[in-house]
Amino acid sequence: MNKLIILIAIFFTSLALAEGKDFIKSDLEKLSDKELILKAISSGNYNKIEFGGSEALNPNFPSYKKDLENREELIEVLAGITMAIEEPKLDEGPKPDKAKQPIEIEAESVMVDEATGFNEFIGDAEVRQGKLLITAELIQVQTNADGVETLLAKGTNDKPAKYIQSQESQSRFIEATATLITYDINESMIFLVGNAFLIQGFDSFSGDSLTYDIDNDKVIVKSSEDGVKRVKFKIEL
Repeated sequence: MNKLIILIAIFFTSLALAEGKDFIKSDLEKLSDKELILKAISSGNYNKIEFGGSEALNPNFPSYKKDLENREELIEVLAGITMAIEEPKLDEGPKPDKAKQPIEIEAESVMVDEATGFNEFIGDAEVRQGKLLITAELIQVQTNADGVETLLAKGTNDKPAKYIQSQESQSRFIEATATLITYDINESMIFLVGNAFLIQGFDSFSGDSLTYDIDNDKVIVKSSEDGVKRVKFKIEL
């Protein structure tokens, strides 16, 4: 396992933490399964969710609509971290550029080529940057002198690569899958190719390829070049 991350430790007194945890846990218990799932995703705990029901393994079914199998365990996980996430902060000035946020990458194994800046993460690979999450069996990372340049997540038709993000500036939750997902860090663009599917709030898009502009919250979907796979757009009322 390899990690690229800048960690900031926040310490609380044991008494304050215990009191705050009890209060937070009682609040979490009042949330619906959907709200718990979204909270887990936005806090970087997607891998702690266990889905159940007939749609548990369906990559094109919204995560927040799936049955939650481990509600009590998830509440315990969130209760331990929510205080640090939601603790009110003093004015910290302008928020840092998304492209400069720390990136964490985890996988079962990694291959690094320092000469070219090419890194390959293999086996249940995960990329996190703030509230952005990308998962795939294989993730390739290209770096340059300034840091990470692009991320390429490779999946299959049976197990596609996945992109999830809950943005502070947007009210709409984003979840997407495709055979190939490319994340351009500097341009804040997500490119999905091969059975591309994206959920934007209550709307969904599908096509052969799809582009998502993170900063402007815009979606561009393209049909296949042969016209066989047309663009589909669904509005859920």
